[in-house]
Amino acid sequence: MNRIGKTLLFVILFFCIAAEAMSEEVVWDRKVSLGYNRSSGNTDSSELNTSLFINRNRMHVDEMTLKGNVYYASSDKKMDAQKWDGSGRYAFSFGREKKWYNFYKMAVDHDRFANIDYRLLPSTGLGYWFHDTDSLKLMMEAAGGYEHTEYRDATDESKETVFISRGFLEKTIFENAKLTQDVFYYPVIDDFSDYRVHSETVLTNPVSDKLSLNVSFIDDYDSKPSGDTKKNDVRIITSLTYSF
Repeated sequence: MNRIGKTLLFVILFFCIAAEAMSEEVVWDRKVSLGYNRSSGNTDSSELNTSLFINRNRMHVDEMTLKGNVYYASSDKKMDAQKWDGSGRYAFSFGREKKWYNFYKMAVDHDRFANIDYRLLPSTGLGYWFHDTDSLKLMMEAAGGYEHTEYRDATDESKETVFISRGFLEKTIFENAKLTQDVFYYPVIDDFSDYRVHSETVLTNPVSDKLSLNVSFIDDYDSKPSGDTKKNDVRIITSLTYSF
C-alpha cells in the first residue's frame, strides 16, 4: 500500500474508532453525488464527477467529517482532466455559546494535468459560527498547515508552511433551494505572492426528500503553478445528490 493509501486508511480508522467511543445521540448527514456530461459531433467529449460526504455531528459538542471527490474529463477520446481529493476533519466546540470551535484536518489531493502526483496538507486552527440556522449558515476559519507536494515529473518536491483562511456561507433561497459558497485561501507563510485559492459555489434544488439537483461552479487558482500549467482552472458540474 502506498503512502496515500496508508494516510487515507489511517483517517478512516481514526473516525471509526472515535465514532464507536461516543455514546451520545448524534445527527448524521450522508450524501453521494454523481454527474455525467456527454457531447458528440464536431467534438466528442465527456465528463464524470462523483463525490461522497459524511458528517457526524453532536450539536454544540463536536463533529467529524469525511469528504471525497473524483473528476475525470476527456475530449476526442483523449483524457484532459484527472483530479481527486479527500479529507478527514474533526472539530469540537467551546466557549459559553459554543460558537467557537477548534479543528484538526488532513487533506490529500491529486491533479494529473497540474503536474501534481499528490499533495498532503495536515492543518489545525480555529473557527467561529456567526450564524447557524436552517436558513442561514455563516462561519469563518483560520489555520496553519504544512503542505507537502510530490510532482509527476522531475520537479523537486515542495514542503511549505501555509496559512489557511476559509469563509463559508449557506443561504436558503426561493422555497427549499440553497446557495452555498465555500472559499479557501492558502498563502505560503514566507512568500505571500505564492498562494492558492479554491472557490466552490453550489446551487442545490431538492427534487424529493432524499434527491436533489446540484449545479456547481468550481474555481482553482494557483499563483505559481508547476511547469506550463495554467494558473486558473474552472469547472461547471451538474450532478444528482442522494442523501441517506
